[in-house]
Amino acid sequence: MFLGGYVQKVMFPLVMVLTIALLSSFVVSVTIIPLAAPFIIRHAGKDERPVLKVLNRFAGYFQSAFVDKARDFFEESFGFVNRHKVVFLVGILILLPISMKLMAIVGRDLMPPMDTGIVKVRVETESDFTVGRTEQLMSDIEVIVAEQEGVLEQLSYIGGEAGLVSFGKGRTSQQIEMTINYIDRFQRDESIWELEDVLRQEIQKLQGVKYVDVTEFGATPLSSIAATVDVQLEGNDFDILDQVGQEMAGELSKRPGFTSVSRSWAKDRPEYHLVFDRHECARQGLTPVDVSYQLAIASRGVPVSVMRTFNQDGVKIRFRLDTSSRESMERLLSIPIQTPKGLQIPLSSLARAEKVFVPSVITRSGLSYTTNVFGLRATAPVSFLYDQRNVAVDNVDLPKGVTVSSQGEMKEMNSAFGRLGKALVVSIIFLYFTFVIIFRSYLEPVVIMLSIPFAAIGGVWGLLIMDKHGCMPAFMGFILLTGVIVNNAILLIDFIKVYRKEGHTLDEAVKMAIRVRTRPILMTAITTIVGMVPIAAEQAIGLERLSPLAVVAIGGLIVGTFLTLIYIPVLYILKERIIGKAGA
Repeated sequence: MFLGGYVQKVMFPLVMVLTIALLSSFVVSVTIIPLAAPFIIRHAGKDERPVLKVLNRFAGYFQSAFVDKARDFFEESFGFVNRHKVVFLVGILILLPISMKLMAIVGRDLMPPMDTGIVKVRVETESDFTVGRTEQLMSDIEVIVAEQEGVLEQLSYIGGEAGLVSFGKGRTSQQIEMTINYIDRFQRDESIWELEDVLRQEIQKLQGVKYVDVTEFGATPLSSIAATVDVQLEGNDFDILDQVGQEMAGELSKRPGFTSVSRSWAKDRPEYHLVFDRHECARQGLTPVDVSYQLAIASRGVPVSVMRTFNQDGVKIRFRLDTSSRESMERLLSIPIQTPKGLQIPLSSLARAEKVFVPSVITRSGLSYTTNVFGLRATAPVSFLYDQRNVAVDNVDLPKGVTVSSQGEMKEMNSAFGRLGKALVVSIIFLYFTFVIIFRSYLEPVVIMLSIPFAAIGGVWGLLIMDKHGCMPAFMGFILLTGVIVNNAILLIDFIKVYRKEGHTLDEAVKMAIRVRTRPILMTAITTIVGMVPIAAEQAIGLERLSPLAVVAIGGLIVGTFLTLIYIPVLYILKERIIGKAGA
């Protein structure tokens, strides 16, 4: 609730609802429930209505068929583990680190992938494409999109206005961007990632396509992130940056997990530079500036009038050479240049043209030039992609003066997981000292809180089995488990202490507590699990974002409840005997 940053922005509504619900539940449990319980208990089983008869009969059958057998199972399991406690304690100590190591296989995300039904397409054409050719390519792509089933609408546009300085995401006239809306995932047979694969393959077949990026809307959780993996190279030499960027893109393309790899710019835009013969210009009474001005008028034009439109700004009318005279460099070199002496001489006698290649755009960070290599994914975990990114960076020899930095999703993910890690530590500390006050002991809270690793084992295995990644909602699920699973241990130890005060031996008190508390512990676990199943099954649009939380909760409760009912009594007995020996 108070972490700040991206975690607080995303999780604050969930945490607030949970906090209010728990506080309300506490108030109800200490006010309304004690008043209503005597009335309900007094009339329980006395109502002869058919519906209640059926329900009571079903409850009795469930009690004998499931709860009683569960009690016997846990009591016998406890006895078996207690007799071979060394073996089972060693086993759980081995299982715990193995389960934690599985997180590397599960992988990590900031937020899990989601089928939003919206696809973003970014296409970059060859650098010498005119606006007309880019428009024709965009039309061809729109035909491909229209042939897909389930398309509701699409929006397409090309680049940005030329000549403007961009402080954000600048676009050139060789860049096409599209947004496609599909029907929701419940009404189509193909997932959003299958649709993306088809689009990517079909668009890459079109002539003139240099890069094509196809991702679902929300593929990156923050609007400030350009791509899942963003390798930013900084330097002061365009030639070196272009070469290193090309090598980096080639290395990333070889790595598994990436659906597409693109660059922010490449030094492949053709440009002609005029190299003036200064002696000839001086002999004709001209300067390079004079010649450039006349060439600009001929090629770009000069405003000579304004076409007035009612209630709108006027449109400037330009005077310039026709298209046929400007379509090639050879034609431009034949343009006559007016001299101060009244003569007209061709431009070719005053200058020669050199073809060079320049960046399509210029990007900076601070005082250095930058180039970015973008890597996009479908559903591969971000941590896996960054491992591949590190391999690619290690395989590229960076020249002197070129530095590499990590942008993209990993930077935000590390920050978010760091904040959640602090929250987990703080919650465990608060839990411990709360239990110290309640139980008036420093050791019993330790036994209670050992149930948390048991739940973590189930959460990790749940993520692995359900093919979910360790993400921010999953981490939130682990934090929730620390508050839920300890209730089982509290119930057990509290009743063990009650039976010990009544004069029962330690083993008898433990067995009685298991038999008495199995039912409410199972009720708590089962009702929570049943409530989480629709979320884990993603039975609504957008639940992909929360399903890892539900998977962690379900897996943690199943395994944690099972291990808690067996291991916590054993650990409590060990604690009591160690204290007894120490006291003796």
